[in-house]
Formats: sequence, C-alpha cells, structure tokens
Amino acid sequence: MLNAAALATLSVTFWGCGAADEGVDAGCLEKMDFPAAAYDWVKVNCPANSYRLTVPETCESGGCGVILDVHGGSMNAGSENAGTNLSELGTNAVSFGASTPYIVVQPSAPDTVWAESGANDKSVYGFLESVVNVFNADTDRVHMGGFSQGSSMTWRFMCKYPDTFASLAPIAGINPNNQGTLACEFPQIPILYVNGKSDPLAVYANEAVPLLATVREAIGAENLEEIVLDEGEKHQRIRLSGDGYLLEHISHTSNGIVGGHCLPGGSGLLGCSGSFNYGEEALKFYIAHPKP
Repeated sequence: MLNAAALATLSVTFWGCGAADEGVDAGCLEKMDFPAAAYDWVKVNCPANSYRLTVPETCESGGCGVILDVHGGSMNAGSENAGTNLSELGTNAVSFGASTPYIVVQPSAPDTVWAESGANDKSVYGFLESVVNVFNADTDRVHMGGFSQGSSMTWRFMCKYPDTFASLAPIAGINPNNQGTLACEFPQIPILYVNGKSDPLAVYANEAVPLLATVREAIGAENLEEIVLDEGEKHQRIRLSGDGYLLEHISHTSNGIVGGHCLPGGSGLLGCSGSFNYGEEALKFYIAHPKP
C-alpha cells in the first residue's frame, strides 16, 4: 500500500502489452494495487497516455459519478484543469447540490496533441472503463467534456459510445476536418455546448450555427421549445428542447491569448475572464442531468 508521499506519480505496468497503441489503457488500473489512502490527485502512467486522476476519499467505497475532462492541442491534463478547475469542483460537488463528489479523469496525450483521426479514442475510453470498474462508480452519472481537440473527442465519443454518457459539455470544437458536422445522428443525450463568437479556430459561423440548425431539425418545428435561459455581460445561454432532445448553448464574447478560443472563468494560458465560469457551469449541468 502506498502512503501519501508516494502518491505524486504512479507508474503502471500493463502486463502482456508491448508498445503503446489503441486500446492498451483498458484495464490499466485493474493491473495495479491501487492505494486506498485519501489523496487530492495522482498521475497514472499507462502505456498509451498518462492520466491526472482525482478520487475523493468518499468515492473509494463506490457510488460516485465520473467526469472525463479532455484537454486541447498543445495542452496536457494540468493545463486543462487550470482552465476548468474540475478536479477541485468534482471533489466539492456536494456543495453544488450533487448527491456525492465526482471522480475526475483528465488524460494527457503523449505529444500534447490528440489524433484528429480518433486514434487515441480507444485508449482513453478504455481507461475510463477501468476507473468506473475499479471504483464501482455510478454508471448513471458518467459525463464528458473537453476543450478544442478535447471537445472534438467528446463529440466522437457521443457517436461511438452513446450509451455510456449521461450528459456532455464540449467547448470550442466539433470536427476540425469538417466543421459543424457530426459523425452520427444527433442523439437524445443532454448537451451543454459552448462557443466563443470571436474564436479564430472553432469558427462560430462554421461550428455553432450549423449545429444549432441540426438540433432544430432533429427536434422538428412542431416540437421545438427555444428559450433564453441567461444573459450576462459577455454571454448568452439558450435551451433547445423537445421530442426527447436537449441542447443548451452558451455563446460568449470573452477573449484570451487565442481570441475567443478560451475557457471562460479559467486560469492558465487558455483561460479568459468572462461573465460565467465554464467549469462550474459544466459541473452544474452534469449534476442536473444524470441518466433518467
């Protein structure tokens, strides 16, 4: 058993596998004697990727939800958490109205860039499955979000693994190769989607506008309820719902080092000031939308 001083980095050996490739992070945690001591977060090194894993003390006995929070290009798990603060927010989720804290999984790509082809997806999803299994997590409260390339991965996971996730909160990106389009029909999964109006990479007109049109079409004019939920100095939040579909969309005018391609309310290189906090809004959305 490891003590608190030994928890900074856990190097995991995945027996029976050679070089890192798709899917090899599946079962990563099952192959180790995971510490039972309470901790803030640990780094878990698996063959394909490393992971910043936060397991609140009360989650060690099972029953907690899980949040997968994925970084963008030229980032890592640490810079993603600087922008979202979801590691800390998940631990303190009860103060936001959750029934339990959340385990938070934040992967790091080996070269800081996720493959646009989706080549990393199986490994990340495999590790997520390990976390759910090892910590006997609540499978009705597994959620995912991500920034930029992490947002693109979130949309891919929505199409590849639609039965896994209770709700999603992608920000700043859909499909870098064919902006604004999805690889599947829009599913009946509650989604909070965030876009910067001056984003030079995930261009609003190419990403948000087509997606909103897709959702309106999926719902149908006769069933669509579209309302403004909230407006602030730098953002507007709307809800499109009906016929089993639900999308909440936040458009914002916050700007950071890459214009509107930023994480409002976050710190670090890609954080930006705003009239809302993405990490907090994502957490509250997850809490409000477990599986029915």
